[in-house]
Amino acid sequence: MYQKKLFLVNKNITKIIDKTLYSFSSLLYRVGIPKVYYDIKTQLGMVGIPILVYHRVCDLQSDVLTPGKMSVSVSAFSEQMKYLSTHYHSLSIDHLAEHLIMGKALPSKCVVITFDDGYLDNYINAYPILKRNNMQATFFISCGAVDSNIGLWPDQLVNMIQVASNGMKVIRAILNENGINLPVSLSKPDFIAHVLTILKSISTIRRYELLNQISKELDNYVHRETKLMMSWSQIREMALNGMEIGAHTINHPILSKTELNEVKKEIEESKRIIETQTGQLVNIFAYPNGRTEDFNDTIKDMVRDAGYKAACTTIFGLVKSGDDVYALRRIGIQTDDMSIFKARLCGFGGHRRLFAKLRKL
Repeated sequence: MYQKKLFLVNKNITKIIDKTLYSFSSLLYRVGIPKVYYDIKTQLGMVGIPILVYHRVCDLQSDVLTPGKMSVSVSAFSEQMKYLSTHYHSLSIDHLAEHLIMGKALPSKCVVITFDDGYLDNYINAYPILKRNNMQATFFISCGAVDSNIGLWPDQLVNMIQVASNGMKVIRAILNENGINLPVSLSKPDFIAHVLTILKSISTIRRYELLNQISKELDNYVHRETKLMMSWSQIREMALNGMEIGAHTINHPILSKTELNEVKKEIEESKRIIETQTGQLVNIFAYPNGRTEDFNDTIKDMVRDAGYKAACTTIFGLVKSGDDVYALRRIGIQTDDMSIFKARLCGFGGHRRLFAKLRKL
């Protein structure tokens, strides 16, 4: 009971903080504070370049397989790209890395646009909008899921919960058998969020053992009939038309929770597979999940040794001269609100990272 209350209290507090601070960010932008802040830093030579990270561009309400709000609507994405094409110049990560490696001054009013995982709506919805606005983007591909209708392991878990009538009951029982106790009476969204958090925190081997056990138990589990991920032909088309393609491992494991020999395979083989499929050199990498705890110096060295020029995280922040090219910060875009979008472009909105640090004090 205590565990359940603690989870729900923390979740409710997070929701309140998010709503309050996002509203505050929107208000600040409307009165011009982020822009003034940005202009002052520009004059002082302290401004950084935003690397934006998207996952999906689709209608969330019509797609129950999206775990959490990892999406923006098509109309919002179109408005965001129109704004960027008017006020910014898009760079590839390869170009950005060259400036950082050579110690060159970073160009002003530039933005890098990235997409993680390789969802089909990136090609169907985002790619035409990018072309229409003459914007370049980088697509990080988890190549083991290419052309798949079940997606990555978080998508598969969500699918099992959504499709199987006894999904939540079976998952709860299996986790309990393995010493993982879940709070009772969780709503389906809270249940999904809680299970995903748990599975990301355990070793890759144990996670796949649990997922396989869950899948076997759910004999009425039905895979999604329509494609969820891009095909190689679609990825090749984007690469041939100026989009940058990067590697995001094969199976999207949390690398810090994975045996080093498997980490090496995920890093090296994903590069080789994408290069073979596209006929183009793959110089850039993105860490799955990408938080501070999801990779380390040993993994960064393995990325460098595999021949990558740079690697991206999901740690919030702008990229500045002198930054580590194997730990580039990015800014997650999961909002349809243009004021919040513009504020985040200026580097506002990293409150979760701040509160995570405060909780450790």
